[in-house]
Formats: sequence, structure tokens, C-alpha cells
Amino acid sequence: MRQLSILVILFLLFSGCNHNPKIEFNKNKIFPEVKNLKEFSKTIFLPTLESEFSTKNNGIYAASFLLAWDEIKKIIADPIKNIDSEELSMIDKSDSYENVLSENEIIKKVEVHGLIIKAEAYFKKSLPFKIKLVRHRKPLFFRNDSVSTFGCYGANKTASIIYYNNDDDFAVKLSPANVEQEIILVKTNFADKINLKNSIENLSKYEANSWNYVFDDEDELKIPIIEFDIETNYTSIEGTSFSAGLRKFQFDTAYQRNAFILNEKGAEVESLTILHLRTLSLNQGKKSIPRKMIFNSPYLILLRKIDNKYPYFAMFVANSELMKKK
Repeated sequence: MRQLSILVILFLLFSGCNHNPKIEFNKNKIFPEVKNLKEFSKTIFLPTLESEFSTKNNGIYAASFLLAWDEIKKIIADPIKNIDSEELSMIDKSDSYENVLSENEIIKKVEVHGLIIKAEAYFKKSLPFKIKLVRHRKPLFFRNDSVSTFGCYGANKTASIIYYNNDDDFAVKLSPANVEQEIILVKTNFADKINLKNSIENLSKYEANSWNYVFDDEDELKIPIIEFDIETNYTSIEGTSFSAGLRKFQFDTAYQRNAFILNEKGAEVESLTILHLRTLSLNQGKKSIPRKMIFNSPYLILLRKIDNKYPYFAMFVANSELMKKK
């Protein structure tokens, strides 16, 4: 009976231990139903701010990919080299994710199982406005599509103007209740291909001049309501390889899920990246040369115990005299 009690106690102790809990996404179900990126023909995910893309597509970036990659690099420790993917090379060089979130705002997990390295990075931010904006009754036509909008008419405490050149070239700041956060929206004449990092640097030129205006009574602000929950695998990265030190690695999984809402109440964002790598030998993947191991000249035979370097029987074979003849 005593042994049974001990076993029950041990079971409860170990079953209650969860040293590496699974990261849960969208636990409160505030976002729409998750969909695969393949369902959206005009939307792409961007692993870095430096990733160039066509402005004919929506480009979605979240720092979770670079944060997960940073965890991989910490585990590998050796400098990354011989990257066979331009996209992965850009990811490795990017430093635009550094300090974008404090450590207590990110959940990071990394595991090593034999030859497999698994890393995850997750963050969630809720940015409600202290004073809500207004949802408009009439739709807005965005490139001939009728969409719902929110915004304001006249002066308010939530929205301010960073700069204004004309109705097609301006930037607006929305201020959440959390004074350490801000939401920036920029409308300008974008080139056919851009990267987000350059666009941000162009905006910083205006911000450096501290051009910050309040709305006048006759000013109008209309912003499309956005809401999505999308997941994808970076097939352009999966299967690619690189080396570090004397080891070679290959991506098995490069997965990301991004969810976002922006409306009159504020913004909600959630992002998860999962990266799986396997360790390969440096020669793996190269075409092997057939090896012919034929003892047709003098050789040595050793018989020994595995824990002793010296044999208990040895024979140097110089001729065929003691060989069975056919």
C-alpha cells in the first residue's frame, strides 16, 4: 500500500511539471478564423523589413521570424556561412528586429532533440485607444472595392498628423492608451518595388523635423478596417541549407502565423514563428563515389577486445598460401 502511495505521488508530481509549455495562439478567439496564405493571391509574408516585394501585393512582416532565427543562431553558436539561399542570407544579416520588443513581451522557446533543433518565437500586443474613433456608416471605395472604415472628423485626442504635403502624401499617428506605443499610417507615391526598411527611413526624415499637427475642425480621417489571421510555410526557405563550424544544417520547417485587427477601438496583433532544422554531415547531399574495398595485396588482420587497443590475435597476410583455393 505504501509503495502504491509513493507511485501515485510521483505520478502527480511529474504530470504536473511543464517546464516547456506549448505556445498557444489566439487563445481568446478575437481574430477571424485562421486561413492559409495560399487562399490570398495578392498577399505575401515578409521575413525581414529588408525583403523587397511588388507593391501590387500586400506585404506582411512580423519580427517573430527574426526572433526565432536569433534563437537558432544562439544554439548553433558558430558563425553562419555557405548559405545557399539569398532570402536566408538576408534574414541572417538583418538586425531590424533588435529591441523592437522588450524581453518580457516575447515568448521564446528552443529545444534540441538529437540532430533536430526547434525554435519558436511568439508575441501578442493589444493596443486599444483611450478614446475610440468612429466607425463610418458609408463604405469607402478602395481601388473599386467597397470597404468598411473608421476615423474621425475634426480635432481629437487619438489621431495626429506627422506630415502633410497633399491628399496623396501624408502620414498620421494613432495613439493607443499605452503611451509607450504608437500606430503610424503613411500614404505616399510608392515605387513598383519597395522594401519596408527604406520606407521607414524615408518617414524618419519627416519625424526628425518634428512636424506634428493636430486635426483642424474640417479635417477628415478615413482608415479601412483590417482583420485577418493567416498562416504559411516559407517554402522558399524550407529545404535550404547552410553550414556553421564543422556542421551543416537544413531547414525542415519555416512556419509563421500572423493575425491583426485595426479598427475604431484600436489594434490587436499576434505572431508566431516555428523553425525546425536538422544537422547534416558536411558531405551529405554530395554524390558519393563508389568505394571498392578489395583485399588483393598484403594486409593485416586484428582480433581484439573492444576495450583494449591490443589484439589477442593478429595476422599479416602477405601471400595466398593459407587461403582456401577455388
